[in-house]
Amino acid sequence: MDFKVSKFSILQMFTILCILSVIFSSVVTSFQNLNLKSGDVVEYTILDASETTNLFYGAWPPGDYYGNWTVSQNEKVVYEITNDTTSEMEGILVLGNSTFNNIRNIDVASALALSIYPWNGGFFANTSDWTGITAMIENTNTSMILIEDYEQTINSDNYMLDIYEFKVENYYGQYSLFRYDVESGILLNSFTSFGYYYLNISLSSTNIDMQGMVTNVITYHFLPVVASFIFIVYFLQKRLRKT
Repeated sequence: MDFKVSKFSILQMFTILCILSVIFSSVVTSFQNLNLKSGDVVEYTILDASETTNLFYGAWPPGDYYGNWTVSQNEKVVYEITNDTTSEMEGILVLGNSTFNNIRNIDVASALALSIYPWNGGFFANTSDWTGITAMIENTNTSMILIEDYEQTINSDNYMLDIYEFKVENYYGQYSLFRYDVESGILLNSFTSFGYYYLNISLSSTNIDMQGMVTNVITYHFLPVVASFIFIVYFLQKRLRKT
């Protein structure tokens, strides 16, 4: 049997494999379940802020007063979960130079106006009850739409996420725009305002594993396959030349 491998065919196969490598590297996503727990942290960069002096009152009940706070552009808002055993998670909240302890997610929602009364979204929406959330924001001058493949950079990585976008238009003077990841419920970015107060933040980093991170995992595993294929074809071609 006369078997020949042409240089052209080798080049064709190598080109196809390289193209597949590039395609795979751009579309592979990681899929992991999200379970919030103590030690989980979300960090937001302040894109803009009113720099007003704000009173920090937690959600009612009990509506405790925690102190005053103010933030400026480029400062950070950080929330670390410290207690996930209660019905409402608690954590440490850092607002610029101010730190508050034993703060519930609903306290954050109330104090920072990351909410659409009676819904207190805060940093984490309840992903098991999107239908209930939809019902709660009825008659609040709010639109809620699903946006697929929303792109955001988190931890210096690119993410493609399905999100719910909430847009509030003059609900008793409140104007807000919230974007939550559908799968994890994490607040990705928001702009909210009421009177002279406004706050614009975007999620910059987190230690929580999220769906949708665009990776090149297959590329790293695929390149050795390409190298092995080239070696085999080269070795086979040398053997055929000798026969």
